[in-house]
Amino acid sequence: MHREGREPALPSYSAPFLARPSCKSLTAKKMEGIANRIEKLRVESGISDVNVAEQLGLSINEYGDLEAYDNEITDTVSLKTANNLASLFHISLLQLLAPEKGHWPEEQYSAQMMAKKALEVIKKEGISIEEAEEQVGWYLKEFLSNPESFIEENPIMFIKDLANFIGIQWLDAIPRKINS
Repeated sequence: MHREGREPALPSYSAPFLARPSCKSLTAKKMEGIANRIEKLRVESGISDVNVAEQLGLSINEYGDLEAYDNEITDTVSLKTANNLASLFHISLLQLLAPEKGHWPEEQYSAQMMAKKALEVIKKEGISIEEAEEQVGWYLKEFLSNPESFIEENPIMFIKDLANFIGIQWLDAIPRKINS
């Protein structure tokens, strides 16, 4: 839940992010036509947008936004939903997010590794978890107690913001296998 008490825009996840003056992830950072890529993959797969929306548990408007806005896949739907979308197209989430193999990370950070690294940064910086939450822009207590589940149920935006805080590339933190 957002610190200001507002409800998340989509009901597909519980947004534990904090209010902050400028959230880089919330700006429409263009990801080389990912919305167009989603639409192209859907059309090539011969699946209607209504069918995809139903399979993902999204409204047609929510799914339409995935095909209309490049940042929608990372900023609104849960990691699990994004992974399910990639699976519908018979590709990995990493292939959906970074289609060129040259951009695929060699190293992968698990949710557990990210939690450990976050605690290391907190200790090194001499800050409290609450101060770290302010820096990351998300509530971290639940993540630190159950990293795998937290990551799957929240948008990729959380991974991007946390990766920035712990000093890793966000694609390095995209899980290769997600429980469906």
